[in-house]
Amino acid sequence: MHESTAAEKVFGSFGIDDAKKVVVYGEQDDPAAARVAWSLMYYGHLNTAMLECGYPAWKALA
Repeated sequence: MHESTAAEKVFGSFGIDDAKKVVVYGEQDDPAAARVAWSLMYYGHLNTAMLECGYPAWKALA
């Protein structure tokens, strides 16, 4: 199986498709969220963003 096809299967199993924007967030000073966002974009899901303010602050804005 081609690498990108395998990635598409994994992303699809999480409900991610080209029609959806994926917003990635994590704990402060934890590089894992950036790795996830980078991986999504590397494998072709360009509709990806990083939430820089943290989830609690974002939730408070809603």
